[in-house]
Amino acid sequence: MANHRRWRVVAVLVVLALAVALFVLPFSSTSDVCALANVTAMAQSLFLSKCTNTNTSLTSLIHSYVPLEKIEENAAVVFGLPELSTYFDAAQAIEALKEATTATWTAFIAWVALLKLIVIPLLAYLVILIDILMPHVKSASMAAYDTFLALKPEVQIGLVSTSTFLLIAYRKGYFRKIMRAYFRLRATLKRVYKKFLAQVYAKSKIAGIALPHAVFALIAYIVVSTSPDFVVHLLGHENLLIFLSSWVPVLKSIQTIHIRRRKQLTMPLTPTDDEYLEHCLKVWVPWALYITSVSLVTLFLPNFISSTLTVSGLTTNIFLIWFHLPITRGYRVIYQILSSWMHPYADRIPAAARNEVESANVVLRAMTAIGAISERSAHILRDLRAQGPALAGLIFLGTPGFLTMRGCDCVALAFPAFVVMSTMTLGHRRTHEWWVCYFTVVSIVESIFSSLEVVLWWVPLFYHLKLFVMLYLQFPYFRGAQTIFDGVFHSVFILRPRQPRSPTNEQAPRQ
Repeated sequence: MANHRRWRVVAVLVVLALAVALFVLPFSSTSDVCALANVTAMAQSLFLSKCTNTNTSLTSLIHSYVPLEKIEENAAVVFGLPELSTYFDAAQAIEALKEATTATWTAFIAWVALLKLIVIPLLAYLVILIDILMPHVKSASMAAYDTFLALKPEVQIGLVSTSTFLLIAYRKGYFRKIMRAYFRLRATLKRVYKKFLAQVYAKSKIAGIALPHAVFALIAYIVVSTSPDFVVHLLGHENLLIFLSSWVPVLKSIQTIHIRRRKQLTMPLTPTDDEYLEHCLKVWVPWALYITSVSLVTLFLPNFISSTLTVSGLTTNIFLIWFHLPITRGYRVIYQILSSWMHPYADRIPAAARNEVESANVVLRAMTAIGAISERSAHILRDLRAQGPALAGLIFLGTPGFLTMRGCDCVALAFPAFVVMSTMTLGHRRTHEWWVCYFTVVSIVESIFSSLEVVLWWVPLFYHLKLFVMLYLQFPYFRGAQTIFDGVFHSVFILRPRQPRSPTNEQAPRQ
């Protein structure tokens, strides 16, 4: 036992020597280091001499070499400081704990009361809604159940098997694979179609242009002639007309801008991306001019004459399908006709004249170069020069409602359509995205005002308010359409750069 104690003391001494060598020697002078080395050697010899006695205990060694009396004196001085000798009032601490607990409980009760005031009315409305819908849901469920029981056993087995198969396919991710295969097939068919059309176009230009439209006309005639009545009724339905005329361009524009802004996060834009915006604008321009034309025609023609000029819903919907279909792209044909009529000499403008138009405002360029105005302010001034005539629409503030209604269409639809056609003719692509956002917002606002017009047409200054709203959406200083579109866009879509697939991720589904 004594030998173990001796070796422990020796280990402690070695550790102390190493500590002195590591922490004291680097910060001491040469003489101090030598003296400290001598002292360490003397201490080691003294400890070894003490440890030779087998009756020497570790306690006596500690009392011999550790100054316990000085440590106790210094501790008494430290703990005698005023900061550490403060009296601890237990009653005051308990009182503070009670107050903190009471305040926490009061805050909890207040939050519970607030949630109660908010949640209970919502639950009441939810219960009322459930109470209203429950009989209908119950009736529909019972009718579906009775219909299922009335079917033949083989049909019942087929329905259950199909539902189970669809659920398993959804859980296994087969629908995603089917969509990928569909996109690949669509891309392949598109390449084959373009190649075939290019061959026909090389042999006969007229045949290449007319072939898609002739095929569509033949298919439309066969569908209308041979389809049952409910299909024809569906093709001529008013809701399909509203969807094709208003909501398809809106959804297409939002999709184009979403893809454009998402691509902008990772790579620079290409001229192809600008062409997608031009496709959207070529849809919006005929839409705007059509609404304005109908509004102006109904102003000058009596109702008994204009009612005879209406076209059936079936014909209109087939025309809109031809207009939006990617194979026919009827919007290009309509836009080309409108552009040739409104800008007959657009194709004769030489490149030098276009460059001269782009650099016409030398003053703005010079002020931007010397830093007098920012680039954004220069763009706003150029847009003001281009769209300043829209302020002439303010004269409709002093006209009756039926004239102000037509003025709204001219200012908000016809004039922007004319400006867009001019910018596309001159090749100015800077404002294409802004105009797509503008027409998207204006289409939705126009639908809202059309719904309110049925009820509020008699309200004074209703159309004058609409004129103010349209000017706010269009005018470059406010850029109301851009503000609304960006606010709603960033609230709905989260733009994240698309991550490239790694080989592991591609092989994972196959396993």
